[in-house]
Amino acid sequence: YLAALRDGWSPDDRISNQAITQGTYRPRNAGGRYSDTLTLEQAFAQSSNVAAVRLLQEVGSDKVIATARE
Repeated sequence: YLAALRDGWSPDDRISNQAITQGTYRPRNAGGRYSDTLTLEQAFAQSSNVAAVRLLQEVGSDKVIATARE
């Protein structure tokens, strides 16, 4: 989330919270709870796994890794 904020995203920006059904890696949300979208603030507060994965894809792993290393 910090990498996204540094990349220009806002806590009020929305990201998909729908189940990931394609590919071999299919993270799930606790309790099987999904929705069309969440704000980044909501996704962080609810610890949405699928929203975090989608955000990683949007921001890019290079930026996320660089932020984590800092």
